[in-house]
Amino acid sequence: MKLRLRRRVFALCVVGGFLLTGIPFLLWMLGSDEKQTFRCGCVNSDFVPEHSRSVWTMLSNNAEEYLQGTLKLTASVKQHTQQEPVDSVVMVLKERPLETAALTKLREAGAKICEVPRIPPHDEEATFWRFRDQFTKFHIFGMTCYRGIMYLDSDCLAVGPLGDVLSDKFEEKMRNEGARLA
Repeated sequence: MKLRLRRRVFALCVVGGFLLTGIPFLLWMLGSDEKQTFRCGCVNSDFVPEHSRSVWTMLSNNAEEYLQGTLKLTASVKQHTQQEPVDSVVMVLKERPLETAALTKLREAGAKICEVPRIPPHDEEATFWRFRDQFTKFHIFGMTCYRGIMYLDSDCLAVGPLGDVLSDKFEEKMRNEGARLA
């Protein structure tokens, strides 16, 4: 089977309320023309992408306040993507699974659960405790089953339409205007 460059993933990342800008990040995947039926980099077998675009967040513990924030984010994404539906995905750590009740609430809210292995920092002890799981977010750049991905922290809310930001036209417009997004 001959391999060739076949797919790019456009990802926007909003962390701490700031849109990260810098070098454009287009991820090219080596692969064949065969239809992809894998789980998009998730280790749980029940993860099945439905749409070509997605909005992601990460929930790394069972704290109720983070769960509530994630549920509100999921609801706001659903509300502001009615014109062009997207998958609302919650990334969870394989090493620290969420409680069954939390998973049930997330699924009932319409979120897809993507279980991934934790990516530890190079120096665990020297890394501030709140940031030790944050490197796991890099898994998003390997989620090539989606054409477009937006990451929002679980303490964010969508307050307007997201369809334009996740569209091909937005990517083209940013490229034509010389904007750099990562």
